[in-house]
Parts: sequence; C-alpha cells; structure tokens
Amino acid sequence: MKNIKFCVANYSPFFHPFFARRLNEKDLIRESAESVPHGEIELLVADLPAKYVGPLARFVAEELEASPHLHFCSKWARQILLKHGVSHLKQSRDLGPTLNLLHKNLLVRAEQVSRLCQRNSRTMDFLLTMAKMRKAKVKEDDSDEEEEEEEMESEKEEEEEEVSSGDEGMLASNWVE
Repeated sequence: MKNIKFCVANYSPFFHPFFARRLNEKDLIRESAESVPHGEIELLVADLPAKYVGPLARFVAEELEASPHLHFCSKWARQILLKHGVSHLKQSRDLGPTLNLLHKNLLVRAEQVSRLCQRNSRTMDFLLTMAKMRKAKVKEDDSDEEEEEEEMESEKEEEEEEVSSGDEGMLASNWVE
C-alpha cells in the first residue's frame, strides 16, 4: 500500500494502477486511475496486460455509475474497448456481465446528460425571451419618456408664449394710458 502511495506521489502512472489492482482496493485503484493524465490513458491501456483488462473494465464500469468524472471514465472505457476489444470478444463469456454493466451505465449517463442539455436549452430560451421582453420594455419606456419630455417642452413653450404675450398686453395697456 505504501508502494502505491509512493508511485502516485512520485508520478509513475504506468505502475501504480497495476499495484493497486493486485491489492484489490477500490479506493487505491480510483486514486491511481484518477492520477493518470488524460493523454497517457491510451499508452497505459495499450500496455495493459491481458489479465488486468477484465478487472479494469469492471472497475471503470462500476465507477461510471456513480463517479462525477464522466468524461474521464468514458475515456478509460473507450481506450479499453479500442485496445483490447478483440481479447474481450474472445473472452465474451467471462466478460459479458462487465460489458453489459458498462453498456447500461453508459446509457444511463447518456440519458442524464441529454436531460441536462434539454433543461439547459429551455433555460437559455427562457432567459433570451426575458431579455427580449426587457429590451422591448426599455424601448417602450424610453419612447414614453420622450413623449412626456416633448409634451412638457411644448407646455413650457405655450406658457412662455402666454407670459410673453401677457407682458406685451400689459405694456401696450400701460403705453396707451
């Protein structure tokens, strides 16, 4: 167990998944699998001995069910199937339940992602509609304010005209007297 922790800490991605698999400790397998960089998954799976293909595929299938790392688990599953697909078919009797579990969990996750995408799409449509409505309301309010300003200006002009004509009338009456 200390060897695996040492390998994980010292970045030795090609050895610690095998050591963890030998101990059959799920937490250690998870920790070692998650420490492998995305770019090196393909290399690691290509060099994976045949005796570890089944247990690793089973682990990935189980992790896919509950893990929040959907992309990471699906990448592991894809590489296992691409690199060791022929050996899986040869041992289909032994690995049938593992492949069924992997298939089931991938379908469940695909359905969850699909529902999430649909909900996000509806939310985005709602937000865009609300933005359009607010924009239209702002334009309407602006046009109402402009109309009110024009009315106030015209009223001021009329008052000024009345005041100025009233002053002229007073001046004329004062002049005449």
